[in-house]
Amino acid sequence: MQNEISITGLEIRTLQEMGWPLWLFAIVAFVGVFAILRRAASRPQNIETTFRKTFSLTDDEMMEAIIRHYMGKHACDRQDAMRQLLREVDPELVRP
Repeated sequence: MQNEISITGLEIRTLQEMGWPLWLFAIVAFVGVFAILRRAASRPQNIETTFRKTFSLTDDEMMEAIIRHYMGKHACDRQDAMRQLLREVDPELVRP
């Protein structure tokens, strides 16, 4: 009993009985999942797609009129106008 150390309810002896290959597999799997999630989060955001999803109930003519209005209002190109409008609607929609 004096040599037993508990890690979240599992004893070191139990972990040793499970074997090192299992631990190695668990570590590799964790690193792999972490890398995939990190890559997905760092992917560049497509403003056009986000804009169309956000304003999906608006017809195309109205969307174009809103974009042109924001282009004139902020003196910017189409992508920046959509980005500015999305920021005004919900700041969490646009990544910095």
